[in-house]
Amino acid sequence: MITLDGNVDVNHDGKNETFVDVAPHDATVNVAKLHVRSRPSETSTVIDTVAFGDAVRVMGATLNHAWSLVDHGGKTGFVATRFIT
Repeated sequence: MITLDGNVDVNHDGKNETFVDVAPHDATVNVAKLHVRSRPSETSTVIDTVAFGDAVRVMGATLNHAWSLVDHGGKTGFVATRFIT
């Protein structure tokens, strides 16, 4: 299991620009296709895609819980929290 600090340097520029409330647990994708993004934003780069029923390891969430930091097959990124249960 990956252990993450609550401060995340999501774009690897040496600055921790995203605070993640750490709460590891498993979740299931509840939409047909879900983009895993490099940052907690709908305009950020898509680094992976997961499908309905796929399991992801949720490492934590942004403070407003709109985005979850997930690990899927060794790729770590953000998904919109409303699309996982």
